[in-house]
Amino acid sequence: MQDIQVAVFLLEDKLFGFESCQVHTIIKYQKVEDAADIPDFAEQVTNWRGIIIPIINLGKRWGMGKGEISKKTKIIVSRVNEKLIGFKVDDVVEVRRFPAQDIEPVPKVLFKNADSYLKAIGKIDEKLILIPDLENLLTESEKSSLKKCQRDK
Repeated sequence: MQDIQVAVFLLEDKLFGFESCQVHTIIKYQKVEDAADIPDFAEQVTNWRGIIIPIINLGKRWGMGKGEISKKTKIIVSRVNEKLIGFKVDDVVEVRRFPAQDIEPVPKVLFKNADSYLKAIGKIDEKLILIPDLENLLTESEKSSLKKCQRDK
């Protein structure tokens, strides 16, 4: 595995990271609106620069709880299947480069249900950062249902 740069974020006191090449931008949590006809974990949409984007609650998506909104809450905006999607996280801690020796493959035995979307595990001292692949985070039917609620200005 080669070096990667990762936007490290907190979700229910656990560390995760999206590869920087998959992150479009990171914004402060802003006003969101309820939306119909989208998956339960993407219960809201927001207007970002004239584009209506669905907001996915990653805590809810991964069965970790809904999560509280605070001053540190962020939305990581990413392009998935050519559409912008926002991912609600508790906070973005840092953007960090992981050298190849600090990246491990996902142990299939421990994460058998997550192996379809987990790409790697990064190591910072004794801490582990789970690094999902945003292209595989959602099923094809979930991606399709999210397209219905996104509109360009």
